[in-house]
Amino acid sequence: MKRIKQMVWMAAIFIPVMPALLSAGVVNLPRTGQTVCYNSNGLTINCNGTGQDGDRQPGVIWPYSRFTDHGDGTITDNLTGLMWLQNGNLFGPGSRMEWEDALFNLARMNAGVIDNSGYTDWRIPNINELESLVNIGASDQAAWLNNQGFVNVQSSVWYYWSSTMLASSGDSLAWAVRMSDGKTHFLPTSGTENGRNHFWAVRAGQMDNPDENFPANVWKTGQTTTFYPGDDGYLQRGVAWPASRFTDNGNGTITDNLTGLMWLKDANCMATHYPWFDTDWAPNDGAVLWQTALNFVAGIDNGNFPNCGAGYQDWRLPNVKEFRSLIDHSQSGPALPSGHPFIGSGGSSIFWSSDTYAPEPDSAWTIESWSGVTSGELKLGGMGNFYFGVLPVRAGVSDADGDGLVDSTENGSQCLDVNDADSDDDGIPDGIEDSNRNGIVDAGETDPCSVDTDRDGIQDGTEIGLTLADIVPNTDTGIFIADADPATTTNPLDADSDNDRITDGQEDPNFNGRVDDGESDPNLRPVRALRFLPLLLLDK
Repeated sequence: MKRIKQMVWMAAIFIPVMPALLSAGVVNLPRTGQTVCYNSNGLTINCNGTGQDGDRQPGVIWPYSRFTDHGDGTITDNLTGLMWLQNGNLFGPGSRMEWEDALFNLARMNAGVIDNSGYTDWRIPNINELESLVNIGASDQAAWLNNQGFVNVQSSVWYYWSSTMLASSGDSLAWAVRMSDGKTHFLPTSGTENGRNHFWAVRAGQMDNPDENFPANVWKTGQTTTFYPGDDGYLQRGVAWPASRFTDNGNGTITDNLTGLMWLKDANCMATHYPWFDTDWAPNDGAVLWQTALNFVAGIDNGNFPNCGAGYQDWRLPNVKEFRSLIDHSQSGPALPSGHPFIGSGGSSIFWSSDTYAPEPDSAWTIESWSGVTSGELKLGGMGNFYFGVLPVRAGVSDADGDGLVDSTENGSQCLDVNDADSDDDGIPDGIEDSNRNGIVDAGETDPCSVDTDRDGIQDGTEIGLTLADIVPNTDTGIFIADADPATTTNPLDADSDNDRITDGQEDPNFNGRVDDGESDPNLRPVRALRFLPLLLLDK
C-alpha cells in the first residue's frame, strides 16, 4: 500500500500538467516513439551516426506518464490532451461498420442509448487525432495501446474510421488508421468489404487555440468541406494554422510556420544539382533506395552537396510524423497547402522517412505526397517499385538529452545542461522537475538545479522513493543517493513532512530514505501519537 502511496505522490507532483514551451511554430511535433535502428536487411544496429529517427529523435519527449486512466471508461492522452474511450471496440467482436453507421452510433452514444461514460460530446476523431495514437516504434499498435490501459483495440487487416474525407472524393472515401501497424489510408465509406471498419470515439483536445498544458497539440487537418454534421469539415477540430503557413527564406529553404520546421524548397534537390549521386534503378531522377536517401542527407551535412544545404549542416531525413505535418487534407495532387512554395517533384511523389517500419524492419515508412497515404516499403527495393524521393528537414523542436526541456530553454539557463537529462543528479529528469517546461521553478515544482529543493538534507529523488533502477543514464551515481526504503516517501517541497518541527534530514541523518535504528520517522509526528495514547489504553 505504501508503494502505491509513493507512486501517487510522484504523480501528484510531476504528472498532471506537462505543458511545453511552443517552438518557433504554433505546435510542437512529438517524438515518434522509435528508438531502435535497423539496417536495410532489417537487422538491429547501433544508432549512433546513422541519421535514422532512432538516432536523431527530433520532437518533444512524451510525458512521464503517457496516458491517464480515469477509472470511468475513459483515458486521457497526456501528450495531446485528447480523451478516448478506454474500450477500442465498444460494439464487441466483429463490430465493423460503414462510415455513416459509425456516425449514427456516435449519436446514440451522445444521447445515452449506448454507454458514454457520462459524456455527451464524443466525436469520430479526425485523421490527425487518430494518427496521434500511433507509436512508430511499436510493431503492433493495438498490442501497445492495450498495454497502456486501453482494452479491445483491434489488431487486424481492418482499419479505424476517421471523420476526414479524402479531398476531391466527395463523401465516397474517408481516411482511416490501421491499428495493427499504424498505416493511414483512404477507404470506401460504404458498399464494399473494405468499407466496413472499426469505430473509436474521442473528445476534448484543442479547438483553434494551442493548449500549453499538453506538449504536442493536434493541428487542424485543413478540411473545411462538410458532408454530414459531425464530420471533420463540420467540426474542424485542432489548433488553427497561422495566417501565413509558409515563409520562403530566399536561400533555397522554406519554414513551415505551423511547426517551425525548415524544409528544402526543392523537393528533388538531388536530381536538380547532383543527379550523378543517384545510381539506383532509373539513374539521375532522384528516386533512390532508403540507405541512399540517408547517405545523401549525411552528405549535405558533411558539405559535399552545398547547393542543397543553404549553409546549414544539421539536416535530417524527416520522420513520418514530420512529413505528415505538411499534409493538407483539403488538397490532392499534391496534398499540400494551397499556394505552397515547394518546387520539383522529381522521379517520385512518394518520399522516404527516417523511420523503420517496425512490423517488418527490412522496410521503412514512406508517405505519398499526392494524397498523404503512409506505408512501409522495402529498403532494398525491387523491380522499379521501391525507389523514392528525398526531402530533407531541419530545426523544429530539439531536445538533445531527452529530458523534456527543449534545448533553447536549457541553453538560456545558467545551470541546466543541454546534454545532461539530470543536471543536478538527484535522479529526476530536468523536464520532470520543471513540469511546465518554462525554465522557472514555479510553485509545486522541484528545482532541477538543486539536488535538495527544500534544503532538509535529503535529496529530492530520495524523498520521492527513487532507486538506482529508476534514474536516467545521465544521473551521476557518485552524487545520487538511492532510497533505501522506496516504500516510504517524504515531501521534497516540505523540509518537515510530518510538521513535528524537526526537519526530515534531522530525523533521517544518514539521508538514505529509510528509518534506521536510532532514527525517528519523518512521516510520523510523535506528539500527535502520544495525545491519543490514553484513549488507546482505555480501549484495552
